[in-house]
Amino acid sequence: MSSYITSFTRDMVDNFSFSDHTLKEFDSRDYEFIRSDILNVDLDLVVGTDHPDYEGKTWGELIPIEGDKYHTLKRGERALKQLQENPDYYLEDKNNSDWKFHLVNGEFYICSTNHRVVTAKAFFEANHLPPIIKNAQVSFYRRKIDSDSIVNSLRDEQDTNSSITSYLKTTEFKVILALCVLAYFFF
Repeated sequence: MSSYITSFTRDMVDNFSFSDHTLKEFDSRDYEFIRSDILNVDLDLVVGTDHPDYEGKTWGELIPIEGDKYHTLKRGERALKQLQENPDYYLEDKNNSDWKFHLVNGEFYICSTNHRVVTAKAFFEANHLPPIIKNAQVSFYRRKIDSDSIVNSLRDEQDTNSSITSYLKTTEFKVILALCVLAYFFF
């Protein structure tokens, strides 16, 4: 058995490159299932989770730290113990179909085994190993196109362009627009 780093300190976790990245929400109501397959998953492409207790949390908040009984991850302590007993589990080229992910537009979301995925990501980073889970179950999705999602997208776009929207509502803009219309008809 090789010698690996299998426990993490707060300082270590805070220095991981991904520690402050927030896990986005995956809400299956927003997506349409396409198909499933067994694939290798690059954990650097995991951006979120479908677990309501973990979405909105950072990777750093979820990584189990030895001796910290108050970390957020429910099964984190158990995952850490399993890592320490058998780190090769995360490296084996075997069927990992109990590791489940959703894939949307090249981004992965954790569907099951949040505790193992978080622990694996920390383990790979601490040991400078490629962050790949081999032979995981991946379900492909695409965003549903419906009137609600279009309205929400437009609302989000409007929020990001609020200064433009505010200007379009001003009297100054309306006067300039009226002058342009008059100029079009009279010149």
